[in-house]
Amino acid sequence: MNILAIESSGVTASAAFLEDDILRGEFLTDTAATHSQTLLPMLKALRDMTQFDLRDLSAIALAKGPGSFTGLRIGASMGEALSMVFDVPIVPVPTTMGIAFNLSTQEDRVVCPLMNARRNQTYTAVYAFDEGKIKTLVPQTAVPIEDIISRINDLGRPVTFLGDGVGIFDEAIRDMAKVPVMTAPAHLRRQRASSFAYAALQLLEEGEGITADDFRLDYIRLPQAVREKLEKVEKVEKKGKTP
Repeated sequence: MNILAIESSGVTASAAFLEDDILRGEFLTDTAATHSQTLLPMLKALRDMTQFDLRDLSAIALAKGPGSFTGLRIGASMGEALSMVFDVPIVPVPTTMGIAFNLSTQEDRVVCPLMNARRNQTYTAVYAFDEGKIKTLVPQTAVPIEDIISRINDLGRPVTFLGDGVGIFDEAIRDMAKVPVMTAPAHLRRQRASSFAYAALQLLEEGEGITADDFRLDYIRLPQAVREKLEKVEKVEKKGKTP
């Protein structure tokens, strides 16, 4: 099973190649350069260094969202093009699930990715691992930080938080959590393509491979520009109804 993973949902951009369950190569950057500048050179370098043949791919793993609207679209466009040219399926990986796979060996506690969704909200979910297989306890969603901490308290299990929201929501976690809490080390908090590749292995076993035509990004929340436009329209409509 040869899987190429492309991840561009956040600040970091990465690409990885998995042969069976062996990580053959991974490139990751966290720079001022845009994903459109970094991903193509990254994919070329990955292919040159590992010598994998695009014609031998079994699947392409892509972050399906949530995350950066622009970043997700860049990664999706590249993955969809490769899928169509080389006739291989796409495995859509929920972004929070891909992040959670950074901690796939933590079977004694639940794992909660926290992504900064702004407006005091987080893109989040809760997962548990059993013999390396992931189980979704709370599906990914966009909620105030208080809501997800309350759900974790109800589960009553120790938790490890990770993701770019850890520092942002640290105070709320310390104030509200009623279960033992850990935070992942810094190098395991962000998205990385290798974890998305391993998540894709499980999803493929569960029949989650689809065609490029069927692939859809899941932003969970409308992009900010769209939300702002709708808010302006709503204000105008309300003003027009004022007697």
